[in-house]
Amino acid sequence: MLNRILRLFRRSAARQFITGLQEADTVLAARPPHSVAVTLRTMAVAQRFPSTLPVGRIEPQATPPLCDHCSLSMILALITTWGPAGDPHTWYEHPVALHGWRCESCGDLSYPASLPDDAIAQLHAEAMAAVKQNDLDKAEFFCLQLVNAEPLNVVFRVNLGSVYQDKRYAAQADRHGQEPLDRYRLRAREQWLLALSCTDAPPPVIHFLLGRNFSATGASAEAVKHLTAFLSAPGNASNDQVVAAQQLLERITHGA
Repeated sequence: MLNRILRLFRRSAARQFITGLQEADTVLAARPPHSVAVTLRTMAVAQRFPSTLPVGRIEPQATPPLCDHCSLSMILALITTWGPAGDPHTWYEHPVALHGWRCESCGDLSYPASLPDDAIAQLHAEAMAAVKQNDLDKAEFFCLQLVNAEPLNVVFRVNLGSVYQDKRYAAQADRHGQEPLDRYRLRAREQWLLALSCTDAPPPVIHFLLGRNFSATGASAEAVKHLTAFLSAPGNASNDQVVAAQQLLERITHGA
C-alpha cells in the first residue's frame, strides 16, 4: 500500500443534520479527539449516513457547530456501524465510520467534522497495523475513518480500495460464494475511481489496479483504457506490475 499523504483541496463538503435517532443508536465513551462513539444499530438508520464522503474538502471548525434543533453546542462524535454495540450484518451491508457531531441534549447528529493532524496520523498508524495483522474488518474501520477525515487524500482512497481487494481474496479463500466477491470488487473499484478524481496527476498504479479490476468482470474496454494509461505513464520502469499489465492487455486484446 502507498503510505505517503497528499493534501489536495477542492470543493467543500456540505454539512448534513440527521434527527430522530434517540431510539436507534448506542452512545459510548470514545477516546480523543472524539467525545463519544455513536453506533448505528439498524440498517434503516445506517443508510441515512454515507459509507464514504464524496470527494471534497472538509472545512476546519474553529468552534463546534450549534444543534439545529435546540441551538446548543454539539460534541465531536465518531458515527459508525462497527464495534461490539453494532450489528455485524449492518456493518457488512453498509459500513459507516464518519467523524461528526452529536447534540447531548436531543441526540441529533451532524456530519462531517474535521480532525487534527495528530489524530489522522494515529488513525493511519492503526490502519497500517491492522493490515499488517491481517485484521481486515479493523483495517476497513480505520481506513474508512481516514477517507472520511480527508476525502481528497489519494493515498487513503487507494488504501481503502486495497483493503476491499484483500477482503475479496479472503472471502474467495473461505469459499463464501460469489456475492461477497462481487461486493468487495465493486467497493474497491469505487474507491480507486474516486482516487483518480482527487487530483489531476494520480499515481499510475491506480490505473493498474483498475485495469485488473475491470478485466475480472469482463469490462474489456475499461480494462484496456486503464492498462494502457498505466503502461504509457512517464517513468514507468520495467517491473512486475508492468509485466503483468502487458500480459493482461495481450490476453484481452487477443481474446486469450
